[in-house]
Amino acid sequence: SFGARKRAGSKNDPVARIAGTGSNSSRRGQPVSRGSRGSFDSDDTTPNGLTTSSQGSESPYSHLTESEGERTPGSQASLTRERPPQRSRKRLTDEERDLFMRIEREWREEDAWATQPAGTLSTVIWTPILIGLRCFNIWLSVVTWPLSFVARYIFGHQTKTISFWDVPLERRKQTIAVASFVMLLPFIFVAYTTSLILLLFPLTTLPMLVYYLFIVYWDKSAENGSRRPFIRYWKLWRHFANYFPLRLIKTANLDPNRKYVFAYHPHGIISVGAFGNFATNATGFSRKFPGIDLRLLTLEINFWCPWIREVLLSMGLCSASKRSCNQ
Repeated sequence: SFGARKRAGSKNDPVARIAGTGSNSSRRGQPVSRGSRGSFDSDDTTPNGLTTSSQGSESPYSHLTESEGERTPGSQASLTRERPPQRSRKRLTDEERDLFMRIEREWREEDAWATQPAGTLSTVIWTPILIGLRCFNIWLSVVTWPLSFVARYIFGHQTKTISFWDVPLERRKQTIAVASFVMLLPFIFVAYTTSLILLLFPLTTLPMLVYYLFIVYWDKSAENGSRRPFIRYWKLWRHFANYFPLRLIKTANLDPNRKYVFAYHPHGIISVGAFGNFATNATGFSRKFPGIDLRLLTLEINFWCPWIREVLLSMGLCSASKRSCNQ
């Protein structure tokens, strides 16, 4: 039960004072014992939504007191608090419990597999890349210094900079891996522009014509997937997956003698999830589903772009045309 009391100096500001289960504690002038004042059961909540323990917890309103002269004869009122309806919890079946435990175990194994230490060859390859990134960082600081000076001393805006060494090297690798994928989009325009220039330049006109004829009439790799997808197994893509991170959780075994269609929806603007899981081996698809020749399908127009198509084909991508899907 609650005793409705009025705050000192206010006539229309009732404050619910939490008392124990006994109704005598709300009488005028009778003190409330510490053991019962503001005590709740273990599954109760306070008026402000905070869960409290049942061992002598005090109400946040216990400091409010009343004076003898402020209560009017009709000021006592009974305020009944209704318990919120308890949501019925669905008990998990043994199959569901085993599924969730297997997913959690699979996720932990993926984390351990994705954070394997780099080998000697990887260190040799990454060292000049990180040195070049550091040089680019210094050059960028020099170029943007006038803007920082103007913003600080003219507009009074203090710009915040992050040191190159404040970011771990592993995070730098992840950023480079993601940037190498994102830069494929602007490189499409670069590839078309350079191919047009080489086509118009007299010394390279004939080689470019032969290359275009090879794309249009001879090379059917985008339809039959005959290219060896060696780029998809680069360890660079493991850093790509750890940036987000991306994880592929196996929930069922697949027969490698059958054919499957994996639908990925929605794939977003540049299909980061589909690319990381199905165009690369960053999340261990070949390890989890051995014997399945996986091919990510994309628009046929992407294989008309010179040079970029060679990268896509070397990653195992194929066209989403009808002729390609029927094979």
